[in-house]
Amino acid sequence: MNALFRFTSISLSRKLPILPKPIAALVCAALFASLSSTAHATEFTFSFSGASDSGSGTIEASATGTSGVDLITSISGTVDGSAITGLLTAESYPFVPYASNDNLLYFPPSTTAPNTTAGAFDIYGVSYELADGLDVNLYYGDYIMGYPNMYNLMYGITGTNDTLARFSIAPVIQFGDSPPPDGGNAPEPSPLVLLGTGILAAAGALRSRIAREPVGVQSH
Repeated sequence: MNALFRFTSISLSRKLPILPKPIAALVCAALFASLSSTAHATEFTFSFSGASDSGSGTIEASATGTSGVDLITSISGTVDGSAITGLLTAESYPFVPYASNDNLLYFPPSTTAPNTTAGAFDIYGVSYELADGLDVNLYYGDYIMGYPNMYNLMYGITGTNDTLARFSIAPVIQFGDSPPPDGGNAPEPSPLVLLGTGILAAAGALRSRIAREPVGVQSH
């Protein structure tokens, strides 16, 4: 029995590690993954208005492998009160002046020929259909019609073109991205970050408790 007491006294007198090394490594990896996994924005909100048309909605896109160029995979929202019902496949819109739609998104906005200023689309644009049966193309620049460096909205059946006075697009901020430039609501932390923070806090409390308790056990 005395040998057991002496062994306990010696063991408790040594500094105990806060976390086993495998667990500590796992926590660090989880924190790093949470901070870096959402560095690339995949969802954007947009809105526009022109002389006769207005609209807003959400775009989802995936990386193409070229920095700053994404392929739009879905779009939702409204145009002139009519709901956007779906994205048209690339090269299926026949009314674009140069060629059919490529559904590419440039973010941050980039300069694409023949434009000389940066836009979120090129002259081929993104095409989608509305609930009222119309097909729409949203694009940037129309050199042939004399409207380069401007956002345009074209209706497929009528062929009417509205040069937009206002267009805006912004990424939906996820945790790990840069803070919203307009000071919007801060994103909530991911569950992995909360888990790692909780484990570290518990380990700190355990160290404090051990430091307050006697490290020796008196033997008889």
